[in-house]
Amino acid sequence: MTALFAVQLLHTVITIVIFACIGYLICAGFSRKRGRLVQLCLLVVVLEAMALALSGFRCPLHLLVINMTGNHHTPDILLPAWISKRIMKTGVLLATAGLLLHLRNHFTSGKT
Repeated sequence: MTALFAVQLLHTVITIVIFACIGYLICAGFSRKRGRLVQLCLLVVVLEAMALALSGFRCPLHLLVINMTGNHHTPDILLPAWISKRIMKTGVLLATAGLLLHLRNHFTSGKT
């Protein structure tokens, strides 16, 4: 396994985990669930947002691939290009929806 493939595989796994957390936050938000799993998913999403903010809103693993190859066009993830081009925008939109659902639940809990 090459170092580039290892980074691409790691990036793919991390992305799948983050999107699974975002999906769970949305489902839990609609069903008004709370608990440790919701907290863990919130932590994962917040940590990802912080990592992106600290790297100038560019994926740190993408920057690593550029440094490794010197090529801006080398894929940094093992997903089709049409998906990888939309990951950031889709993730932000869905994560925002999940967070807003939980804020709604927090401020309307106990009210019918």
